[in-house]
Amino acid sequence: MKARRFNNVMPYVNELWAAQVLGMQVNSHHGPDIIDDKKNCEVKFSFLDRKGKYPVSWTVLEYQMDYNNGKPCYWALGTYRLRLPVKKIKTENTEELERLVTQRELFVVTWDWMHQYPAHAVSGFTRKSGHWHNIFRYPKFKDLPKTTHAYEVDKGLVHLTEGVSEEDFNIEVVPF
Repeated sequence: MKARRFNNVMPYVNELWAAQVLGMQVNSHHGPDIIDDKKNCEVKFSFLDRKGKYPVSWTVLEYQMDYNNGKPCYWALGTYRLRLPVKKIKTENTEELERLVTQRELFVVTWDWMHQYPAHAVSGFTRKSGHWHNIFRYPKFKDLPKTTHAYEVDKGLVHLTEGVSEEDFNIEVVPF
């Protein structure tokens, strides 16, 4: 699969997983990716390639900063690894893509944590979409707050970081 197409399909697979392990549901409307009666989370994942040659970071669209407008809101920033290189993946099926995931880590951080990253205006042109202009923030893995609680879950770990209340989450831990 071409990387551009993969990047349109895989976020939903990761959101389904995050919703499951955090005891939430995927939001079917505009707004934060996963929700429940008490809180919202915007989910971002970064693919960890086998070579590990890139620093781990995420991309946040500036309009997403406005999602914190009612219930408590968190960022769920994750990493994941796959069984195959992206170029060898032939399916867009959610269940099949989930089976290709070998490991995930999710770091839940407070909403305000994102404000430390400046907004950057970026624009360009493609034949398919024409001219485009977005404003992004680029949070970095190296800057994540200290983990206060860690949970082993299906296919990975969930980390609650400083300032995140354990009582706000119903994490689905792996039974021993």
